[in-house]
Amino acid sequence: MISPPAIQYELADRIQTIGAGGLGVIQQMVKQLGLAKDINRICPIFKMHLPYSEADHVLNIALNLLADFSPLLRRVYLTDP
Repeated sequence: MISPPAIQYELADRIQTIGAGGLGVIQQMVKQLGLAKDINRICPIFKMHLPYSEADHVLNIALNLLADFSPLLRRVYLTDP
């Protein structure tokens, strides 16, 4: 699991947001809930988790879709056959 440093949020009079602004909160929630461990337990695909685990791949796709970073992922996963 990716381990970001402590996240600090600041509010100002003029607020401009970016699409990825809430990903830090989601990352903290995943860590607090132990979601990565559950994903790895439920989806045992890899024999070894070096350097990445199943949760890293699953959460990568989910966070990319949430942040709308990748039009390619959106086309692959959200289009009708």
